[in-house]
Amino acid sequence: MRVEKLILLFGLLGLTGCSATISEYISGQQSFSYEHLASSDELVRLGFQNSNYCLDQNQTCISYLSAEPLTDASKLDYKVTIDAAGKEEAIQLHLIRKNTGLYRGQVILIHGFRMTKEFMINSALYFRFLGFSVSIPDLLAHGESGGEIGYGVLDSQILDAVLDHLSGSNDCPTLVVGNSMGAVAATHLARKNDRVSGLILQAPMMIFDSASVNYINSYSPFMASFLPDYIIREGAVNA
Repeated sequence: MRVEKLILLFGLLGLTGCSATISEYISGQQSFSYEHLASSDELVRLGFQNSNYCLDQNQTCISYLSAEPLTDASKLDYKVTIDAAGKEEAIQLHLIRKNTGLYRGQVILIHGFRMTKEFMINSALYFRFLGFSVSIPDLLAHGESGGEIGYGVLDSQILDAVLDHLSGSNDCPTLVVGNSMGAVAATHLARKNDRVSGLILQAPMMIFDSASVNYINSYSPFMASFLPDYIIREGAVNA
């Protein structure tokens, strides 16, 4: 097995080089499957509408879900099972109206690397129950959005336009929630757009090269077994 690993390693090095291989590997990652989280029919039942925003006909388009507040609901129960590192985990949401306040405004929820907007449904339902309208975009090259992966930085440029489009003349406060790499996009968006009045960063991503080392160790242990961390870091910087 060790000989086979060395043969594969030398083959990769001969074709593209260590850091280039890592760079291509990271930028070529596909989104995790989300069908088990919510089908299109289930999203409609939950009150979500799927839309697209394009700067113009020749520009990359962003796909997003949006929904109105659940102000008429006396309680909210939601449960979904996800696969986390090969283990199934149940995520549950149980809210009773008398235990919550009622607020107003809009919340933009931004998912993390390889995730999609559907992974933020649970959080979106929570904010809708509190009285907020919600919008959940797919980051660039994730889910149903086009373009190339923007690592949260380039995403913020089009999300800035999306936020203006969604807000219109509405002067309600806007809260942006970012998970993992979405926290990077959320932070950059808050710097760009004065409409943002608050930020919630959920498990924000560490420095990208360090995050890439952890990611490859978790999801590609075979590759990590023969590539030193500094090569992975270099490839991440070049991605």
